[in-house]
Amino acid sequence: MRRLVLLVFAAALLLPSAASAASCTSESVQDKLAGADVAFVGRVVAQRLLPQGKGLPQFDYVFTVSHPVKGAPPTRVTVRSARLVDLSGVALTPTFHEDVGVIAGRVKGGTLVTSSCGLADAVTLLDAGDAPKGGGIKVLIGLLIAGLVILYSVRRVKKRGGAPRPNPLG
Repeated sequence: MRRLVLLVFAAALLLPSAASAASCTSESVQDKLAGADVAFVGRVVAQRLLPQGKGLPQFDYVFTVSHPVKGAPPTRVTVRSARLVDLSGVALTPTFHEDVGVIAGRVKGGTLVTSSCGLADAVTLLDAGDAPKGGGIKVLIGLLIAGLVILYSVRRVKKRGGAPRPNPLG
């Protein structure tokens, strides 16, 4: 799954036909988050155009991180991508004064990469990052505790010799 996410990010960066299609998969934010190396909520503070190569122009976006979601991003993160647009189609620039959720992967050399498909609503990303984990183990521990309570109760009743005695005060 992780390699698939990285492959999609790399394809969006390097292949003009894949990037110009701008059609994102219907993968949930939780699934994207599971395959990502880093996720955070932040704001674009700088955008640098990289020297032109083949394909689409590439940018380094510098974000200030307000809420880390996955990984341990520093307070400022640089993410490489083709032009990023938010969910409503507005380009992300330093004048875009809203927090946005960013889901990114690392390529060789440690560079973080993403695409417009790796952007999410800040609240949705924070919610996905706070999803409860370990539901199965919690149920197992609860059943174990219930079993111990029942075992203790049965042993105590057998030790007293059957049914509970009537209360002499009542």
